[in-house]
Amino acid sequence: MDIALVQPKGYINIGSVARLLENFPVGKLVIINPPKSYKCLTTRKYALRGYHYVNNAKIYNSVEELKKDYSLIIGTTARIAREKHLLRRTVPLKTAIRKAMRNNSVILFGNEARGLLNKDIEQCHLLTTIPASRYNTLNLSHAVAIVLFFAWTMRTERNNQAVDQEKINKLLELIQGIIDKLGFNKGEKEKTQQRLWKSLLSRMDLTEAEIRVLFGFFKRLENVLK
Repeated sequence: MDIALVQPKGYINIGSVARLLENFPVGKLVIINPPKSYKCLTTRKYALRGYHYVNNAKIYNSVEELKKDYSLIIGTTARIAREKHLLRRTVPLKTAIRKAMRNNSVILFGNEARGLLNKDIEQCHLLTTIPASRYNTLNLSHAVAIVLFFAWTMRTERNNQAVDQEKINKLLELIQGIIDKLGFNKGEKEKTQQRLWKSLLSRMDLTEAEIRVLFGFFKRLENVLK
């Protein structure tokens, strides 16, 4: 389970997150569009013994690029969705971490000013939030600290019956082909279907038996539509 900072603005937060990864070493540091000179003295000062996470950070140009290396991408947000807002529907924090710990995963944190943009959330399989008071926007490094603490304490938990995200992604590819055959208009209606199925299946703890039944159903539906 790696930790990704999306376009971080401050060297202090980059250093602080690196130090946290040294405290709770559950994965690597990923930075998407880092600021210039992010390996500066300020970053080193706040990272202390965790500075090697900065030196060895995996750098990407966009959230979409993460798909080639991770089967499960989890976003974080302070903005809770309305009932009809599929894009920002969240799962409980522990549920998200539990799924992250048993998959090749990365958890995204938006920058200090605006969080994750909708275009970045579109690339996520799951979205989670940290419960807080009415003022629920946390400092970036504080939010990472909470997630890493839970991940570290939950690292020995296992659910051997639950399928990994790669199988769910294959099922989503099958469903996407069926959506195309059903003739949804290209545009918002098709996007709504995509978001619904990705959100629904990624949030569920499907077992091997359940995923086989779903594959069988959608394969049969695919054949009917040929």
